[in-house]
Amino acid sequence: MALAREQVVAFRELMGALVAYARRQPASPTSEAGGAQHGGRARQASPSDAEISQALDTAWNTPGMLEHFIAHNPAGLTAAQLETLATWQWRLSDTFVCLEATPERLTVMNGERIFTVTALGRPFTSMVRVVPSVVRLTLLPFAGHIVTDGRIIHRLDHLDPAAFPLIMDTLALLAEDGFVETALELIEYAAGRMVSS
Repeated sequence: MALAREQVVAFRELMGALVAYARRQPASPTSEAGGAQHGGRARQASPSDAEISQALDTAWNTPGMLEHFIAHNPAGLTAAQLETLATWQWRLSDTFVCLEATPERLTVMNGERIFTVTALGRPFTSMVRVVPSVVRLTLLPFAGHIVTDGRIIHRLDHLDPAAFPLIMDTLALLAEDGFVETALELIEYAAGRMVSS
């Protein structure tokens, strides 16, 4: 089930506020702006897509930044919006094999689980260059769904055909555990990884 238009608007409002805050902070040295494609309509004014990507890297890679943003609430967000942002502490940034891309859904696996990701307005078929491929994603819980932070960072478009049997074997094995499809399932998975790390 796709996100409703008002949910997409709500997500972009939250992300816009976080990006604006992160852009005022020192830049992260681990930016992954290169090679990213972004959800949403192209913007005529600043910030550029590269600046947005840099800001997201800063937000995700700077310890305590999300919590500080929520605690001080410089954007004047509502309590409900802050509660949504608080769930993003259980985001999942990882490298995935992209298995399938439809306009509304993206199916990816990271070697431990298979994830179903919901589109944020822009069709995944316009963002994913080829399937299968290797991509870097940050997955977020939102409105009961799993979404990206707006970026698909392409790592490897053309896989060695010799890797396909391993991919299929891994897919079959992981499918036995079911797919991670909801926001709650992502939170439980990400929280478990934090505990074990």
